[in-house]
This record gives sequence, structure tokens and C-alpha cells, in this order.
Amino acid sequence: MRGGSVPKGGCGSPRRAGDDRSRMEQALRESPANYENLFEHAIVGIFRTTPDGHFLMANPALLKMLGFRSFAEISRYNLETDEFLADYTRQEFKEQLHREGRITGLESEWRRRDGSTVHVRENVRAVRGYDGGIVCYEGTVEDISDRKMIERQLRESEELFRNVFDQAVIGIYRTTPEGRFLMANPALVRMLGYANFIDLFRSNVVEGYRDASQRDAFRTAIEAEGKVMGMESVWVRKDGSTLIVSENAVAVRDDDGEVKYYEGSVEDITERKLMERKLQEGLQRYQIAMAETVETMAKVVEIRDPYTAGHQERTARLAEAIARELGMGDEQVNCVYTAALIHDIGKVAVPLEILSKPTGLNEHELKIIQNHPVVGHDILKDITFPWPVASVVLQHHERSDGSGYPRGLSGDELLPEAKILIVADIVESMASHRPYRPSRGLDAALEEISSGRGTLYDGDVADACLRLFREKDYRLEG
Repeated sequence: MRGGSVPKGGCGSPRRAGDDRSRMEQALRESPANYENLFEHAIVGIFRTTPDGHFLMANPALLKMLGFRSFAEISRYNLETDEFLADYTRQEFKEQLHREGRITGLESEWRRRDGSTVHVRENVRAVRGYDGGIVCYEGTVEDISDRKMIERQLRESEELFRNVFDQAVIGIYRTTPEGRFLMANPALVRMLGYANFIDLFRSNVVEGYRDASQRDAFRTAIEAEGKVMGMESVWVRKDGSTLIVSENAVAVRDDDGEVKYYEGSVEDITERKLMERKLQEGLQRYQIAMAETVETMAKVVEIRDPYTAGHQERTARLAEAIARELGMGDEQVNCVYTAALIHDIGKVAVPLEILSKPTGLNEHELKIIQNHPVVGHDILKDITFPWPVASVVLQHHERSDGSGYPRGLSGDELLPEAKILIVADIVESMASHRPYRPSRGLDAALEEISSGRGTLYDGDVADACLRLFREKDYRLEG
């Protein structure tokens, strides 16, 4: 009887009993509210259905999961019609539930209201009545779509890796720091001449280096940097033959920073290195042939014009020194030297009587002489030099202010190499004897460069030339 009087006397037991009953009643009153709060705000779906598939209860999380706006909407659907279950039959589900009383962790796909599917994990139990018969099913449904997507991506990633690993044309491996193979793909097995991975597993990668110092260099680099990129070395196949490889690898460490293993890739570059060596040998032969050709052309000019013998070689040496003084790279230096060594090749078209004339030239003779840069360009333009030799030769009588010939080029229209040849040619010509005049001397030549600096001659080139003679004791020899 609620609210009845409590008998007096005893050891306070009636009061404790009354307190317990009050707390129990309070808990009973609060229980529905707590359950309702849990039902409404749970992040997993909670449901109750009849055995034949009618929804008796569905919380907001389940409605949202399946795309329904209200319980009234979902109550019109029936699970028996396979509206939601996509990958197992309702009958199989019921048979297991009736047999075992509950199903835990069942993963499947449910259809949403719009026809799309959601991956779920379901926990269900069969609720029985007083007579032992099943009156309903109730349970929870968790949306595991994100987890399933990640699992699928992982599977696809693993499949992709396996395909890459198995089908790759380069070797892929994993080894202990000591060199024992933990993994090797078919390409590496074939590359090293083994029948299969088990055959390779019995070997040690350290033994695969022809030179043990290369393995030492590999370990030193990977332990210092954590990786090696494009390290080239010579490996030995099972049959004793060798191959040249390019290796990329990383050191994989544990949580304590200790190296667990090395993994990386190996590319057989034997054919490439062989081709590079052949190309290098071919390039060397070409360079030798080209140098011999240039020297031959230089000699032709000297034979044709013996009065200026040595002029081209002295000019070439000075031009080379100026180029280096300016800090030019080897390719530009080679271009300057080569062009200077044959810059007067066009004089082969000038009559000998003009070349050796001891007096001044008339206007007609001067025009013939001034055409020799054009003739030189025409001779050289079809020769495959690695540098613009023909163009430099064409410009070696131009001037920075546009007053030169044959085209009157100026400033940046002139090649850097031509600007050097212009100065070197002037200095050597003025300092040397000619049939039509005696040598004017080196001092006069340097004064010409100094006075024409920035107008006739490029300022930087002029300064470099003057430094060579006045500060670094350069001498015209030969």
C-alpha cells in the first residue's frame, strides 16, 4: 500500500525498508524516461519487429540510416518482402534466430528507402511470450559503411600491390640489415638467375655484390640518410655472371628507431650502361675527328697565308684565356677556342696577291677581304659542331657599336663568344707583324682595347683581357 504508515520500534529496520522501497519506486518511475532518452538519442539503430517483418518500433537513428522521415513511413514496409535485406534471405535469418535465440554481429547490406544500400552490423534476439512462443524480434543496427569502404580500399590496395609486385619489370625486395631476403618479386628472382624465391632465399644479398665495399657504402648511406636513391653497383648472378643495377631503398624502423628491414627496388641497367659506354666512346672518336678537322682547316689557312702563320692559334689561346677569366663553362670555352682557331678560314677565297700585298688595299680589294667572314660561315655552317662556331666566325669583325662588318651587328645581337673573339683578334693582329705594316706592339693593342671599351668592344670582355695582361702576366706566345 503506497504511502502507508511505518510501524514504530525495532532497530530502525522499518525506516530502512521504507527508504529502499522509495528508491525502488523512484527508479521504476525514472526507468521509462531513461529508456526513452536512450532510444531517442542512440547513434545506432534500435528496432522491434514482428516475426513476419512488420516494424513495431524504430528509433530516429534507424529512420535516418534507412532514409525515412517518420515511423509512420517505415511501418508501411515489411522485411518479409526483402525491402531491406540484400545479401541473405529472410527465411535463413528467421531459422537461425529461432534456433539459437539471438544473432550477434551479422554483417549485411540493407536497402534504404531510395534504393541505395547501407552496410550494417546487426545484433538481434528473439523475444518469447509466457507460452515460450516468439512474439517479436528486437535489436540494434550499426552503420558500418565507412568501415566496409576502408576494408574494400585496403583489399584493392593489397591486390594492386600484389599485382605491381608480381608483374613489375624491376626487382622489388625486402631484406634484413644483414642481407637475408624476406621477400623478392619474380622479376628480381629472374634477374639474379634463380629458379624461385625459395632458391633465392638460401642466398644472401651481401654475397650478391661483386665488390663488398659497395655493400658497405650502401649500408653507410641508408643508415645515415634512411634511404638511398639511384645507387649503382655490380651484382653477381647465381651462375657467376654480373649485371649493373640501380638501387633505390629505404630503411624501415620500429618504434624504438631500430632498423627492422630494408625494402626497395632494383633495376637492371646493364644494357643502358653498355649503351652509354658505346655512346661515350663514339663521342670521344667524334671529338677527336672534329679536333683533327679543325686543326687541318687551321693549317690550310696558314699554308694559304704564310705571312700570318700562328695568328689563329695565338688568337685561340688568348680567346680561351679571356673566356675562362669571365667564368664561362667548358662548353662556351670550347666554342670560343674552336671558332678562334679557324676564324680566318674564309681567306681561302681571297687571292694570294691581296693577302700578301705589302701596301694598303684599294676599295675593291678591301671588299674582297671584308667578305671572308661570310665565306668562312658558308664553309662551316654545314659542319655539325656542338656549338655555334659558324655564327661566331661570321661575327668576328663586328663591333659593339654596329660599326663592324659584314652585317653591322651591335650589342646583344652579338654572341658572347663572338665578343671575346673580336677582342682577342684585335690584340693579336695589332701585336704581330703584317706584310703591309710592322707590329704596332702589345701596348698599343691594349690601349686600343682600353679606349674602345664599352663602344667598339664589350666592356666585360675588354676588362677581362686587360686584367690578363696587366695583372696576370699573360703573354702572346707561339
